[in-house]
Amino acid sequence: MSCKDWKEVTLVDVVSILGDGLHGTPLYDTTGDYYFINGNNLSNGKIIFKEDTRKVAYSEYQKYKKNLNDRTIFVSINGTLGNVALYNGEKCILGKSACYFNVKETVDKYFIRYIVTNRAFQDYIAMLATGTTIKNVSLKTMREFPFLLPPLHEQKKIADILSSLDDKIELNNNINDNLEKQAQAIFKSWFVDFEPFQDGEFVDSELGMIPKGWRIINLSELLYISKESINPSKNSNVLYYHYSLPAFDNGKMPEMQYGKDILSNKFVLSNNTILFSKLNPRIKRIWYIDEVCDNSICSTEFITYKTKDPRLSYFAYCLINSELFYQNAMALVNGSTGSHQRFNPKDTMNFKIAINDDILLQFSNIIAPLIKKESDIITESYSLSNIRDTLLPKLISGKLSVEDI
Repeated sequence: MSCKDWKEVTLVDVVSILGDGLHGTPLYDTTGDYYFINGNNLSNGKIIFKEDTRKVAYSEYQKYKKNLNDRTIFVSINGTLGNVALYNGEKCILGKSACYFNVKETVDKYFIRYIVTNRAFQDYIAMLATGTTIKNVSLKTMREFPFLLPPLHEQKKIADILSSLDDKIELNNNINDNLEKQAQAIFKSWFVDFEPFQDGEFVDSELGMIPKGWRIINLSELLYISKESINPSKNSNVLYYHYSLPAFDNGKMPEMQYGKDILSNKFVLSNNTILFSKLNPRIKRIWYIDEVCDNSICSTEFITYKTKDPRLSYFAYCLINSELFYQNAMALVNGSTGSHQRFNPKDTMNFKIAINDDILLQFSNIIAPLIKKESDIITESYSLSNIRDTLLPKLISGKLSVEDI
């Protein structure tokens, strides 16, 4: 593949329209069919409707709708910068932190998606963003982004290669979602509804009726919170595996960072650790770390739960990830919104559950293959993500030919 027929263009050259959303607040309607989305609703190529995403009625949609179609790409340009999503007919109106543009028919939409996903674009908007507390990227800055555009058939080949990796990652995510649902269904059946034990005798307890021979424990009898910390910047040339909130939100495994790039204290991680985010906890962020690499650390915004008996780590993960525990934790939350919402990790240690020691081990043996498979799939997706992120800048710059792959 020769780059001599690649053209230098700017983003405005390949789109028919480029604009942003509503600079104001629509009239919300909890019964409305249309979502009011902003940049934080864009993630990994998709629009994500969250529990706190507000809705509007059709009349508001009619007032503020934009010309969105199957050629539309979104990029977040205010606050959170650089999130990307493709429009797939979702019922929505845009807020000002979401920029949209419609790719011309003569250009491959998916190629442009990878252009704005690439580090060169992300660094460009980060460098030219204005504002101190809340960063903002102007539409003028968006329009003027320069890049190389190959002929259409080359665009399609490049996009196909990168899309094949993204499709496999998405398939893996779907498989893991299914495995997680299976694990949670078994947990609920055994330890909430007691379905396998209905033929036995039940006795009254502080949690209601439970199988005879079971006992009530506090979470503190099963888990403890590890707080061993480290200041990575004191080991500036050491490479750390950093489990961060941005990594979780972007669907990635730990970011690899040198100590000099990590400016605050972190918790030290070991095998069989469960991470539960206490920052804005109404966004559910739970990671199970089966095996860690050396120099693994995590944000101090996570609670680091460890099992006292390693044999029960899979049970502990299912418990922490269960709706039963999560709703209990949400009842402890104080503060208004976003980063102000928090709870005291110590308070979760008073959570109570009915257990039977023999049943715990049986459950752990049954659930272990599911959790291990999840872990293996996550590792595979992490490798695929690294391959994609390595190929992406080389392919779209012409430094690597599709024929060489």
